[in-house]
Amino acid sequence: MTSITLRAANPDDAKAISELKVLCWRDTYKGLMPESVVQTMDAKAEEPHWRDWLADEKAGLSAYILHKDTALIGYALAGAFRPVSPQETEEAGQLILADAEIYAIYLHPNHQRQGHGQRLMAALVKDLIQQGYKDLALWVLGGNQKGETFYEKLGAREGPKRLERRSNKIVFREKAYIWPDLRALQARLTLHSV
Repeated sequence: MTSITLRAANPDDAKAISELKVLCWRDTYKGLMPESVVQTMDAKAEEPHWRDWLADEKAGLSAYILHKDTALIGYALAGAFRPVSPQETEEAGQLILADAEIYAIYLHPNHQRQGHGQRLMAALVKDLIQQGYKDLALWVLGGNQKGETFYEKLGAREGPKRLERRSNKIVFREKAYIWPDLRALQARLTLHSV
């Protein structure tokens, strides 16, 4: 019998998260980011970053992982909103009014569209509300239709766009999605999980 388990992530999960991140990026962002960026990703190089981040108690990170039996099939992280400089925004003067941010939410390609993303979101939202956050935002890579559809289904409204530039060239564009009321999002997640 298959078992799906959700739990808080810890530093010992760094290796599995790194490996899943690389797999998900290569699947999700193929054709949306420069091939050189996606193909040169290295799970071993990612692992120390994840281990340090998950060990940092001062980071205020909410981090969850989802296992199917013993295999990691998803992860999600959130915390305080990271401000965006005016130079990064494509639409001058547009600010994101959110106090919390989802930094990452990824599912193995074979386990998408099965309710697992909502389960990860629900865990993050519950944590963020308990920490006193009121609203939430995240960034989605332009062209990521699966991601956009998922967030729109959960009631997010589209926010401003930003650019990632390297050597004065636009590498990719992202757009924000915003939930102005975390409790309303929590209620919607509860409704969808019934």
